[in-house]
Amino acid sequence: MHYECESGQLVVLDITMQNTTRDIGLTLRAGSTLSPAARVLIDAIRLTVDELGYAMIHSNAPTHFT
Repeated sequence: MHYECESGQLVVLDITMQNTTRDIGLTLRAGSTLSPAARVLIDAIRLTVDELGYAMIHSNAPTHFT
């Protein structure tokens, strides 16, 4: 996704998600095959969530926003 951001096809939105207390997830059809673009997007989302979770755990930040 680096190329897409560099070329302007995608942009990173700097949105603070304060007071987000609900789970946010992805729903996929069982048995379907994702397009390569969808697979890359989902992988990037999962990586970002993992990185944010790791950063929160190691920064003594609250793990639940209220």
